[in-house]
Amino acid sequence: MADEAAPARSDFPTEREWLAAWISYRLAQRPSAAVTLPGVDDPAVHLHGSIGYDSAITSRGEIWVYEYDLDGPGAFHEKWRPAGIKDGTGYLVIATRHYPELRSLLPVRTGSARQCSSCGGTGERHLPTTDGITMVPVPGVICLDCSGLGWLPG
Repeated sequence: MADEAAPARSDFPTEREWLAAWISYRLAQRPSAAVTLPGVDDPAVHLHGSIGYDSAITSRGEIWVYEYDLDGPGAFHEKWRPAGIKDGTGYLVIATRHYPELRSLLPVRTGSARQCSSCGGTGERHLPTTDGITMVPVPGVICLDCSGLGWLPG
């Protein structure tokens, strides 16, 4: 049996209706991706995680982050919180690597936007080499200044 295709954004009149259908689709495919957020009744689904964090999205398009310590007294204590706009954009950029259909939720670059000077428009974080002058990209890690978009509002 072939997997059912994810709902297409073009099949829904509003972004919110599409996102609710996309979340339902994801949860049907993988029920363990369900996330219960404090004070939120809307369905939410896990987006991405790495060492020290997990992220989720609600059917309203709200990005949440769960940060945790790996050891000590606060290790793995639930600390879900709404992500700020800049952080939320970064988590969404990372999520689009696995779910390209979520790109429609990212901000649209306007004509007055300028290329991010920190990453040279790549969206990847750059760090100095041992010479202290040369900057090299860190593949897979988003730029902190542009949240992985590669541009800044003008």
